[in-house]
Amino acid sequence: MNPKGKYAILLLSSILVTYAIVGGKLLHQVSAQDGSYRQLSLFNEVLHKVQDDYVDAPSTPNAINGAIRGLVETVDPEGGYLSAKDVAFYKSFDPLRTPGIGVILGRTRLGYPVILSVLQDGPGQKAGLTAGGMIRPSAGFQPEK
Repeated sequence: MNPKGKYAILLLSSILVTYAIVGGKLLHQVSAQDGSYRQLSLFNEVLHKVQDDYVDAPSTPNAINGAIRGLVETVDPEGGYLSAKDVAFYKSFDPLRTPGIGVILGRTRLGYPVILSVLQDGPGQKAGLTAGGMIRPSAGFQPEK
């Protein structure tokens, strides 16, 4: 075979392989988007059913915030979602001026409260609380997940 024929076959093969790779990626992207659209459509349908069929009118912003919070916490159990109201609260929050028990709390993977830090000279420190301590739930307590 002459060099021009080899070059033509190589060029045609390269074009076909590139087309197959790009086409496969585009088709995979479209199918992934279709799955997301189906899930969003299902969410939208459930939201409309709740809005239309419940006796008491639900708070749509609270429902949406709860769905977003659930999505984030399902993807990352250590993550969290803050609404605009939550962000405003945390921006203005000063643990030294806000009354409380004088500790910063987090939660374990099971959802139980754990002390992350104790504020100097606060009620928590005076009561003997220390960082890393767990707050024992009362009987019947179910952690929020």
